[in-house]
Amino acid sequence: MSSGPIASAVAEEVLRHIYGDDLAGCKVSLDEIAQIIEEGLKHDKNHQRELVEMYETAMEAVDLLSRPPQNPEIPKPEQLRSMLSDRLDSIQQLARKVMDTTGRLRKPATE
Repeated sequence: MSSGPIASAVAEEVLRHIYGDDLAGCKVSLDEIAQIIEEGLKHDKNHQRELVEMYETAMEAVDLLSRPPQNPEIPKPEQLRSMLSDRLDSIQQLARKVMDTTGRLRKPATE
């Protein structure tokens, strides 16, 4: 498995900080460290993709909830009020779930 240029550059910088510019005494190869970094970068990309998919799904749901009913009949005022209240409650629940999820992701891993 080959690592990308970013992972190689980061690996080299890490090893230089630990062993100095000449890397004297370093028993691991630059490629080994770069592969570990590359795996971390891939994991981060997958995580970002999952977050974007969650966000898109949430926005599709909000869009559907915000549209007028497809029923050709005009509902009575009390039915309309009830339907709008239910939809608003659903939008608020969805917004809270998205905020909770993103809030958990913002917390440092040490917590």
